[in-house]
Amino acid sequence: MRFLAGAILALAACTTPSPGEGPGPGLPDLGEPDEPLVDSEKGAGSAALGLAEERLAGSDQGDHHVIAILRFHWPAMRDSARANLLLAEAHARYVDTLDLKKDALHHERHRNAGRFHAERALRLDPESGAARYWLGVLLLFAADGEQSYARLKEALKALDAAERSVPGVDDGGPARMKGRIYQETPGFPFLGSKDKAIECFKRSLEIAPGRLRTRLWIAEAYVGEHKAAAARAELGSILAAPRNERRPREDGEVRLEAKALLLKLPAE
Repeated sequence: MRFLAGAILALAACTTPSPGEGPGPGLPDLGEPDEPLVDSEKGAGSAALGLAEERLAGSDQGDHHVIAILRFHWPAMRDSARANLLLAEAHARYVDTLDLKKDALHHERHRNAGRFHAERALRLDPESGAARYWLGVLLLFAADGEQSYARLKEALKALDAAERSVPGVDDGGPARMKGRIYQETPGFPFLGSKDKAIECFKRSLEIAPGRLRTRLWIAEAYVGEHKAAAARAELGSILAAPRNERRPREDGEVRLEAKALLLKLPAE
């Protein structure tokens, strides 16, 4: 995940308005045409939500198309917490594939659209821990895009709430993303703490030991703490793990990063 790719440089307390619904009931403008759908996708009706869930669970390579499916059917289910939650997840996952420097406008539009749907899902279902989680992730993307420390604190608050209610969502996602905040943010008087980061990553791995991204991030944290042996063990686990057919994009990226990091470690 590319939010906080470098530590927040402009630790400003400024904020920008949350994405609202605008003057009408329409969808957020993405500044791009939606992908074309096949007839079965157009005719899915209420089954579109099950189709979207199946696609999201099956692979991390079709998130943009899932957005197109859900946007096509959204006018008939705008007041469905589930539909808005799925759109929030799909937008968040798609933003994760974008390079903020190269795709700044695209990144902004999709993260704002995701927040629109996460916030709508929470209005429709205030107890939805999953909606709070994806809102937290999208706020992290906003923190990076806006270089806003205030957004970062909003994200941490949302992730704290999500970890209390749904710690297992997105393979231990709340603890993993909190760990990334502590790992990538400057230290005192700000939020950064390598020790807290490692604690969070360990909690996440207890829930989902097979999520390779978490292992990569804890390996990076160990390198920062000069714990080469612990880092090497995590990187070895990544490279020895079976291929994750559900996350082929992430799996490939993580393995490449793990190999590169392993080469930088001092010899045993």
